[in-house]
Amino acid sequence: MSGGGDIRNVSIDIKGNIQSPTVLNARYNFRQFWNGRAERLLEQASLPIHNPMEMALNSQEVEKRINASQKYQKLFSTLSS
Repeated sequence: MSGGGDIRNVSIDIKGNIQSPTVLNARYNFRQFWNGRAERLLEQASLPIHNPMEMALNSQEVEKRINASQKYQKLFSTLSS
């Protein structure tokens, strides 16, 4: 991994044209993403999920996919133990 950034030329998303920035020291950034579209890390975590050019998901689909994943079920159960 190169400084915490995505090692791919282009990150995996719907259109395949957005490069993920590093998260290394991201809390010190005054804006998030390469284009500065998010002011806070919380927005940076949420915006790609809903963005039609990236993951293009709604909250219900995210919940459905997480609940359908045995891997995530196992991980969440170990956190709550």
